Amino acid sequence: MEVLEKYFTNPTTPINKKQVVKQYYASAKLFETFNKEFESLIAESQKQLAIITQNQNS
Repeated sequence: MEVLEKYFTNPTTPINKKQVVKQYYASAKLFETFNKEFESLIAESQKQLAIITQNQNS
């Protein structure tokens, strides 16, 4: 996160805790959304692969 990166590169910089929490929450929500969609796509591709494999073996 950009705010923490600025803090760790220059520890004397004051840190806005509310901004850090807000950005962390937003990043967590984005990751959660991405992860759910990714898992859904993986499951769908596995089903499709199973169908293709089954059709080739028939």
